[in-house]
Amino acid sequence: MLTKNNYETYLKEKRKYYAELLYERINKENLKKDLIFSYLGARICYCSDYPIKILFEEEFLSKERRTQFLLDLYKKKHFSVFAHTPIVIDLSDINVETRERIFKYFFKVFPIDEFTAIFTLRHFAENLPEEKFKELIDIELYDWRKDNDFMKSFELKSNIVIELSEFNARYLQTKLFIFNSSIPEWKVVLAYNISRVCSHQWIRHTTINFNQRSHRYTDVDAFCLPYRFQEDYNLFNRIYMDFQDLYGIYTSLKVKEKFRKEELRFLMPQGAATTLIASAPIFVWKDFVEKRSIPQAQEEIREIAKVLKQVLFNEET
Repeated sequence: MLTKNNYETYLKEKRKYYAELLYERINKENLKKDLIFSYLGARICYCSDYPIKILFEEEFLSKERRTQFLLDLYKKKHFSVFAHTPIVIDLSDINVETRERIFKYFFKVFPIDEFTAIFTLRHFAENLPEEKFKELIDIELYDWRKDNDFMKSFELKSNIVIELSEFNARYLQTKLFIFNSSIPEWKVVLAYNISRVCSHQWIRHTTINFNQRSHRYTDVDAFCLPYRFQEDYNLFNRIYMDFQDLYGIYTSLKVKEKFRKEELRFLMPQGAATTLIASAPIFVWKDFVEKRSIPQAQEEIREIAKVLKQVLFNEET
């Protein structure tokens, strides 16, 4: 008889059983492309630089180092990054009752049709033993640089982004990258130099998978402002000087007083620039676009939704 005390153990055992059942049905050819997104999701958290540089790192290009990096995340139970890698599984040889149980026990499984569903690598990271999970990730990846359709980039223009340093400041671009996975039903989106105001709104769409640049591990060194603030030079200059003062306090406390980044981030405004990676089935992106491309949506996230509306659904904005 199931009780509150043993129900969690029961669920874990069931998930492990069904993960083993599904493991034999995984198409590893698709993983050669889609594993890239798990690596991106992991490294985004610690990267303050242009995010596409991640795909040129030696740790990514080396099969051995990449596998070890992902395996370390598995051992630390940092499973969220693996949700960006879709795994399509044919369930046609599994009876209806068992299929229904699988959908019941696994969170965020997306049916494509009656016999096919999208799982993610996270389902297997959470439930497979180490040796079997390593078999999934210890593979040669396909060369995305030879695929012109792998990634499209777009410049976003709703904000000014200012990067500060000890001696000067410079303007940065805000970019949106849209990646094609091995299946048309799954899209990965990466936003660079959006504000945390925008990311706070975005992550409310909880059916989407997210990872975001962490200000526990990277400096807060860039700030976003709507262009409207630039219309008044004196106002813009005053805000800029306030940013400089705040950045000076941040830097001084970090260097002289030995405050940690995770403490200092409390000083920073919501307009701090961040990088965010998001992945989901196409019908989930449809829902996001419908809710965020309307006039009532805040300008920054509305611009993102409009780009996705045009690129993913060929709809004019």
